[in-house]
Amino acid sequence: LFGAVVRFWPVITNGFPLNDGGMFYTMIRDLKLNHYLLPEFTTYNFADIPFAYPPLGFYIAASLSDLLPVSELGVLLWLPALVNTLSILVFYKLAEQILPSRMSAALAVMVYALSPRAFLWQVMGGGITRAFGMLFLLLMLWQATKMLKPPRADGKNIALTILFGAGAVLSHPQTALHAVLGGALIFVFYGRNKRGIISALSTALGVALLTSPWWVTVLSRYGVQPFI
Repeated sequence: LFGAVVRFWPVITNGFPLNDGGMFYTMIRDLKLNHYLLPEFTTYNFADIPFAYPPLGFYIAASLSDLLPVSELGVLLWLPALVNTLSILVFYKLAEQILPSRMSAALAVMVYALSPRAFLWQVMGGGITRAFGMLFLLLMLWQATKMLKPPRADGKNIALTILFGAGAVLSHPQTALHAVLGGALIFVFYGRNKRGIISALSTALGVALLTSPWWVTVLSRYGVQPFI
């Protein structure tokens, strides 16, 4: 509840997407005008910027603005705060897996919910990508912990780790890096055995395959430079 208040209060009191997000707004409209196929360039400032950014948040925002009676600006205003609020619940599930008691997890999630760095960048207009990136990152780390920690996981945990890992990669460039580093750290603590190695390699391959329609398209159009 307190986490939701601090996330929605800036939105409610301002009534307009905060700070940044103008380019993302334009990219959402570009995507809709191109019938949901990835354009080669965004029309933002007519600068021919390659449309190479991870596009999941744009697809979700564009779909919601088409399906619901809400504008793209309305989606940029409300959706980041909502998604970032959901991240609090997922953070608790992750903390519950790692920490020794539910009370420890509750204290951890209270700190997370009220830490400004956990929500300031996510509730802005540009948070349409950051909030989804954080949500999928936490979901991936939660399932990866369940996958590698005794008792060992079943195929469902591996499939969910792959799905959420792909969501992190397709949402934001930094959360893709954080997913790799976070997954590697969890592996160091819980996965240093034959079954853990197989699960980790299966996850990496699955995420690469699931995200390949995007990164193969970007590489074929622009080469590796946008990623660098």
